[in-house]
Amino acid sequence: MGLCQNILNKRRTVLKKTVDGRFAKLYNFRHEGGRKNAGAYLSKMEKPHYKAPAYYKIRKSERTAVFMKRTWTKSLAFALALLMAVSMAAANPMPAQAAAKKMTVKVASQKKKAAISGKTLNILAKTSVKLAVKSPVTKAGKKTVVKDVTAKAKYKTSNKKVVSVSGKGVVTAKKNGTSTLTVKYGGKALKLKVRVNMNHKHNWKAHKKTVTVRKGVTRCNCGAILPELEKKDCDICKRNNLMCADYGYCCCKQEAHIRQHLLNGENTNHWYAYEYQKVKYVDHYTCGCGMTKAGEPKPKDE
Repeated sequence: MGLCQNILNKRRTVLKKTVDGRFAKLYNFRHEGGRKNAGAYLSKMEKPHYKAPAYYKIRKSERTAVFMKRTWTKSLAFALALLMAVSMAAANPMPAQAAAKKMTVKVASQKKKAAISGKTLNILAKTSVKLAVKSPVTKAGKKTVVKDVTAKAKYKTSNKKVVSVSGKGVVTAKKNGTSTLTVKYGGKALKLKVRVNMNHKHNWKAHKKTVTVRKGVTRCNCGAILPELEKKDCDICKRNNLMCADYGYCCCKQEAHIRQHLLNGENTNHWYAYEYQKVKYVDHYTCGCGMTKAGEPKPKDE
């Protein structure tokens, strides 16, 4: 290692006199860390026929050729990959596109006695149910649009004793039981399990929702919000000539809070103000059969 280092230092002085600055930088970059081949490389450079500028141009042209070759190879690989991706996307559409081409079936009439829950049609009375079938339709040179194909679809039931179906999508319940309804259109097929239960009793579950509304509150100087006035005629309020009694409200709960402050020897004061609060209310009710019914009205700002 010491010998190679001495040779390298000795030859570097010669190179600086015979080779231009650019080639000297190139030499230092290539051979500063490769000391094993330094002696052989320098002996080659000392041959009488060697010309530094010509050698430099040859090496530069070789580097340019290698660079162009690598660039062309990467460009060709990228073009092939892009072509394969486009062809695969055309052959296999994305899940969102595939989902947009599904056929759907909904209840158009008798919604109070029939509902679709998942892939099951529940009918709770001896009645007829009108279906609404929608399917995407693609015309030549145009975009795919969803259209109502109820009249054009074909219907079939597996158990005609339980339900029957007409060519216009009207399902008629005959007796309690189950059947499979098949809807076909444009090469697509959709199956619904029809369950007829005329003795069904709803098990309503409340669906709650939270909204932020402006609400008038009575706040005490202790920081607590006093109970709201009750809509009723109270004899105690009338006996004490309270103003709220004139409007048919009772304020006994508020007076109980104030009375407790007085018993504790504390000063009390309360005032009415508007504040924004989060209020929960029942948005709607749902049953396991898939039916829903309206709940409470949405709270509004006071």
